[in-house]
Amino acid sequence: MVIFFYVDEMLVSVIIPVYNVERYLCECVDCVLRQSYQHLQVVLVDDGSTDDSGVICDNYASQDKRIMVIHKPNGGLSDARNAGLAVATGVYVLFLDADDKWGSTDFVEQLVRKAEQTHADLIMFGSSRFWEGEAAVPEVKFSADDFIGSTEDIFCRLYKKNMFSMSACYKMICREVLQQNGIMFTKGLLGEDMDWVQRLLPCVRTLSFENSVYYCYRRREGSISMGFGTKNAEDFCLILETWKAHWEKKQNKVYLGYLAYLYVTLVYNYYLLNTDDRKMLENRILSLACLLDYSQTLKSHRLLWLKRILGAQGMLFVAGCIGSWRKKTGITR
Repeated sequence: MVIFFYVDEMLVSVIIPVYNVERYLCECVDCVLRQSYQHLQVVLVDDGSTDDSGVICDNYASQDKRIMVIHKPNGGLSDARNAGLAVATGVYVLFLDADDKWGSTDFVEQLVRKAEQTHADLIMFGSSRFWEGEAAVPEVKFSADDFIGSTEDIFCRLYKKNMFSMSACYKMICREVLQQNGIMFTKGLLGEDMDWVQRLLPCVRTLSFENSVYYCYRRREGSISMGFGTKNAEDFCLILETWKAHWEKKQNKVYLGYLAYLYVTLVYNYYLLNTDDRKMLENRILSLACLLDYSQTLKSHRLLWLKRILGAQGMLFVAGCIGSWRKKTGITR
């Protein structure tokens, strides 16, 4: 493949962690290589795959000089992303999970155009979800009014409207912001984006958005984002406990309100845990119920109302039962 670069083009680094996804990997990498915007650095991080994913990565690298492959022992998603960031050289960084794809061939072109117009530290874009064999359905569409004000004002406005996604994959980030502030992903942590975004946003000076592109998130059985087990719950509690202490010390009610919003998810997933795990984590989850006092969203207001009527224990029981019923019936709201 012959690639022509122009000196005035902005280099964009695309970091793709890879672990046992041979079935989906070609579709993912092809969606990047087919981009109309060609000035890309593509970093494939083979995180100790035991299938043919590593071989596929090497085959791509032998055909396209824009591709760099890192082979490393398995360390998890955060560790793989960090390895990619360590070698990234682009002005901006995009993260793409190896079982997902982008929704158009001008995805990067549109984002670069927005970056050139706004010089924003962070550019957000929409997402869509799909099951294998089904069409992807876009989920979020931003408006210009949502992005007026400081980073904190914008963040608060978006999460109040249930329009802020913590996922690193739904953002194009200025690499200098990450580099200068030492913003990495915490190795071994499930729910790493929930932790990472609270490190990132206070360092972001300007935000923008682009509605013309969207990230296609593949829903599949067995992916780490589909389940909720003991490790998920333990790390969820740890993240909330850590950042609750941090933001209370800084008396920042905007971020505490966001933690209250996240706490709702923990409570609704409570009865997905087995009995022994619920007993082990119950006191930690109940001790975090005070986050609801910072509630700024409809979701957390509902739990606050239950807590005031039934107490924290009653709130956890009722909301946990509702969450379990929703999971079984497929009802999400």
